[in-house]
Amino acid sequence: MKKLDFSQTVGLLANLGVIAGIVFLGIELRQNNALMAEEAQRERAASLRESFMMMAENGELAAMYLNERNGAELSELERYRLGHWMMRGVIGYQTSFRQLPPEALGPWANGFRREFERSPSFQESWQWYKGTLDPAFVQYMEENVTGGR
Repeated sequence: MKKLDFSQTVGLLANLGVIAGIVFLGIELRQNNALMAEEAQRERAASLRESFMMMAENGELAAMYLNERNGAELSELERYRLGHWMMRGVIGYQTSFRQLPPEALGPWANGFRREFERSPSFQESWQWYKGTLDPAFVQYMEENVTGGR
């Protein structure tokens, strides 16, 4: 059996150190990704809570939302206000889009799709403001929420 000299031993230990460092880095990246996903979920939950509270506390906003949902014609000002309230949610969704893998966004896309399909105010605001959003996010929204509208 061949004996390792000192330089070979140092080289072997250095290589083992590099491998251990790479494994440690992989573990750290996985933990960081999990933490980012949790933070995005918390931010989204906080945004939803705030939206629900706004709707519950602002009778005028709630009336506009329900009127539009029930097919009533809204004034230009009402469509503007309601559309901007909905776009507030889109901005939060864009933040989640930047932080989460695409598969984690599916349930939110479903909710946005339902709102988009039944809300002319949302559709109108989307057309007005999509040019101000991240192009990758706009593409995602058009493929998964708006149907390219």
